[in-house]
Amino acid sequence: MYNSNMNECRKYKSDKIINKILENHFDEFRKKKWHRVRKEMREHIIEIVGRTLNCGNIEKGYIKHKCIECNEEYIHGFTCKSKFCSKCGRKYSLEWSDKLC
Repeated sequence: MYNSNMNECRKYKSDKIINKILENHFDEFRKKKWHRVRKEMREHIIEIVGRTLNCGNIEKGYIKHKCIECNEEYIHGFTCKSKFCSKCGRKYSLEWSDKLC
């Protein structure tokens, strides 16, 4: 899997507030309000929420970088690249605004 001695800041952190909200309330939303969501959108929403919850999770895939000078290794989990995700969506917004300038 991965070396647990690697830089702690590079490890997946699931304590993002959007992850907590989705983990704690998405199932309840599906039970109570799912009938209000258009049928053609439901599968897409489930996929996007799943991707957002796993964004940066090294168990779903990662890349390892190693400094050739000091031999320190870093791992970076793959992102979901979704506009819905707080991390990826922010990146998308910044890139979009740079294009406007």
